[in-house]
Amino acid sequence: MQKFKTTKKTPTFLLTFFIWIFSSVIFQNNSYAWNAEGKGYNPPFLVRTHWDYNRTHAKMTEFALKMSDKFAMDFRAYRLLIANRGDIIAFSNAPDVDDIGGGLPYCRHFYNPQTHRPILPCDSNALEQFHHYINVAFEAAKNQQVAEYPLAKALHFLQDLSMPFHARNVMARPNPGDIFFSGIGHVGYENDARHKFQNQSLTDNFTEELPIPSGNLHNDINGIALELNQYGYDRFGAVINSDTRESATKELFAKTIMATAKVIYLFSYYLDGGSVMTGSDEGDYAAIIPIVTNFILN
Repeated sequence: MQKFKTTKKTPTFLLTFFIWIFSSVIFQNNSYAWNAEGKGYNPPFLVRTHWDYNRTHAKMTEFALKMSDKFAMDFRAYRLLIANRGDIIAFSNAPDVDDIGGGLPYCRHFYNPQTHRPILPCDSNALEQFHHYINVAFEAAKNQQVAEYPLAKALHFLQDLSMPFHARNVMARPNPGDIFFSGIGHVGYENDARHKFQNQSLTDNFTEELPIPSGNLHNDINGIALELNQYGYDRFGAVINSDTRESATKELFAKTIMATAKVIYLFSYYLDGGSVMTGSDEGDYAAIIPIVTNFILN
């Protein structure tokens, strides 16, 4: 009868186990920035209906698609994408078990515009993840393959760039005396932001212009991502101040939804070969994004 031999790998196993436990506590695995809280694993292991649909990433993506309906419907690529609108919304909320690279979980969802680094030593960051999944989605769509999942992942990381705690590489409470932040600071803020605005409009009188494509998808979306990341970085002080937290978070939601809509617009534009069915002069691309008024988070 064969006997099982002991090896010297046990300490390594134990070390890995304790690191996993430590990271689970420190990062609080129910948080994926802006409160996604996916439940389970990514496809093909679990279908989208098992994920909690009423989370911030899903809502931001849902409203960005509603905005895109107003100015991107001329793109054939967009019409094909929104045939599976529910998948894009739900996948933006998906668990993050298949992020490219390795290292501690969730460190790749951070990016500081000043240091150009994530929160911990990590092999990637939110900006790199955003570009990676956009590229995967673009190639898939170009080759008539399913692009909804990688596109949704890209939108998730884009939205992470605006989260002030992620942009500042902050996990813990910025002020130990601030009882508002229950547990780890950024988790407390994410949860509060979602619950506070479930039944409120985001903002009034918030308008922006659509980007005019330069001819390079990477450059165009990189500019949007960096601007959004800097905006989140700059709003950190406002969201940790109880007097300005609510208004600042409303503005963050609106800004992030608009950035998401811009990326969807550019993605569709370049997939269609850089033109729209109704015309191709520059004026078609300089439209005003509709005011985000009475978009209800519920």
